[in-house]
Amino acid sequence: EVSRGVQSLLYSDEIALNQIFQRADLLIKRGAIDDAYKWYNQATSRFPENVIAWRTIGDFEFKYLENDERGRESFEKAIMLDPKDPVTYRSYAYWEHDRGAKFGRKKNYKKAIELNEKALTILKDKSEIRLTNDHIASSFMKLGYLHKDEAYRTKNKSLFKDAEQYFKKVI
Repeated sequence: EVSRGVQSLLYSDEIALNQIFQRADLLIKRGAIDDAYKWYNQATSRFPENVIAWRTIGDFEFKYLENDERGRESFEKAIMLDPKDPVTYRSYAYWEHDRGAKFGRKKNYKKAIELNEKALTILKDKSEIRLTNDHIASSFMKLGYLHKDEAYRTKNKSLFKDAEQYFKKVI
């Protein structure tokens, strides 16, 4: 009896959370980003222990608000709630890689690699493992090119060696 009641409650929570996301998505389509953000905040307020709520608001904060600090905080909260959720690690890694590409920052690519490597320790599906390895290789490749470009600009030959090490990791 009790387990059915708990199961029913969890199901109704899932429905409520999906309704919040649907409303927020509709507002995004209308261009009402601030209003959509209020709905995502409502999701984390109503369901503070829900990994999906925190991961989703993190995605929103990176994508629409370009508030990397808040996005990172949301993803870190999701990881704290479920450190065995590979989807959170991969989504967070996506945004770190994106920021590395957007701003040419090595630290973002390194963070993307770290997060994807954590996802690899959890993933079981071969196609997901292969895809995650491809993402890691892409971040290593970008790091290699950043080091190579910096080596040409600064004439610092040791950076060529660093670049070579990153390119070898891609292989």
